[in-house]
Amino acid sequence: MMVRVLSYPPVHDYVDRLEGSVCHLVHRDECWPALPNFYRPGWLREHEEDWDITHFHFTWEQYSPHRLAEVLRTHRHQGKKVVWTVHDIQNPHTPETDERYMHALAQAADVVTSPTPGAGEEVERMIGRRPITIPHGPFLDAPTIRSVRSPGRPWRGKKVLLFHLRSGRANMKWRPWLQVVTEMAREGWGLVAKVCAHADHPERDALHAWGEQPGCLVSIHKPLSLPQLVQVLQDADALTLPYAWGTHSGLAELAADVGTPIIVGAVGYVREQVPVISVQMSSGAPDSSSLRSALMSFCRGRTPRVPTLEDRNGDLEAFIQGHRQIYSDLLSS
Repeated sequence: MMVRVLSYPPVHDYVDRLEGSVCHLVHRDECWPALPNFYRPGWLREHEEDWDITHFHFTWEQYSPHRLAEVLRTHRHQGKKVVWTVHDIQNPHTPETDERYMHALAQAADVVTSPTPGAGEEVERMIGRRPITIPHGPFLDAPTIRSVRSPGRPWRGKKVLLFHLRSGRANMKWRPWLQVVTEMAREGWGLVAKVCAHADHPERDALHAWGEQPGCLVSIHKPLSLPQLVQVLQDADALTLPYAWGTHSGLAELAADVGTPIIVGAVGYVREQVPVISVQMSSGAPDSSSLRSALMSFCRGRTPRVPTLEDRNGDLEAFIQGHRQIYSDLLSS
């Protein structure tokens, strides 16, 4: 019988890859993103026979550290094994890091994992526990990766830099990045910033104003589906991630699937996930000289190595086998 896992969250592109291949994710109809029942100790006690292992990824930031601690105590009291994957050391939704969440999870978890060794080292310094490294791996399966990768993007006379701005990500400080890109566009470097932003983005009006500048195209829309996001990545010459802070990036993994080069500030551990063009940072903003140098090199054809299909298959296998092993070890302990 396949191991049953209560996953926080139960439905997400990251965890969907485990369903059916490694485990059975239970209660996948729970209301996203709040997962209200998952944070009610009474509901957890009522349904405790429904799963074998509890796995925390994210979503607890919507609740207080006290509520998270209460939920963790409930799982432990039920005798459930608890896994915590450290996706974010610093929450992308807020610049403040509340270590009470991390300490509660660290105390309750039987196993701690993280997608990169660098994040694991930082977690160990913070809480005294070294996570097992399980790579994030691809979102797309091998046949899809093969089909979406073109032998070469058509020459359009311009280099299109994609900025995908989600409404809930406070760590995306796009202004200094667009400032440099539009300046270089006016200087004749052949750059175009293509900004795709959610319709409820809090800076929507400001983005519209930027769209009036030469070298900047702005599109405001509903959140993109995975196939739509793949399409805009295919249409771009590079993905630009204007993170002021952060730890890892799922979007960088998807860009690696598609074969789109990635430009990102030297924050967190994205550069350990996939090859990137790294830009030096200063006080949460890109160093303008470093960004200009990186973009000049990019315009001259210098791009990071694109992970091969074999690379992506290897990461997916490590992702699947890593989870299979920790779940198996926990059930047998």
